[in-house]
This record gives sequence, structure tokens and C-alpha cells, in this order.
Amino acid sequence: MTLTKHAEKRTSQRGITSGQIETVIHYGETRKRTGGVEEYILTKKSAQQAIDGLKNEIRKIEKAINTCLVFDDNTIMTAYKSSQRWLRD
Repeated sequence: MTLTKHAEKRTSQRGITSGQIETVIHYGETRKRTGGVEEYILTKKSAQQAIDGLKNEIRKIEKAINTCLVFDDNTIMTAYKSSQRWLRD
């Protein structure tokens, strides 16, 4: 992502971090503006949708802890829940 000198100055003045910029681009809504440019905005609605989606991903990760998949090439041969100690570290 490239920022113009103007954008660098404004983000600095307004305390907008590169992490916030990435978040707005990733989760925000886009709309066309005059002159053919696009505007990204993270509204309360789009922020809540992102939060809900991330919470769902966290739940899936928690449920998948200690799940093992055995592959051969690109084929899953078997799947199981492991209780082996090395998986808990």
C-alpha cells in the first residue's frame, strides 16, 4: 500500500496507524466517489460483521484443537482427535 505525502501527513496528524488502514481496507465497505476514486469506510455495521465473523473463526479453532489429519498427497486418509502430550505444548 502506497500513501501519498498528503496521506502520510494526514494519517500522522490524525493518529491513524498502518494497522488501522489495513483493517479498514480488509473489513470496510467501499463506495465510488466523484472523479473515479474509491472510498473505504469501516461503519459500525461492517465492524460488527467482521467481529462476528472473527468470533466464529475463534470458535472453529477452539473446536479443532488436537485434531489430526493424515494426508497422502492432497487426500485426507484419516482424521482423529489426539491426546498426545506433544500436541498440548
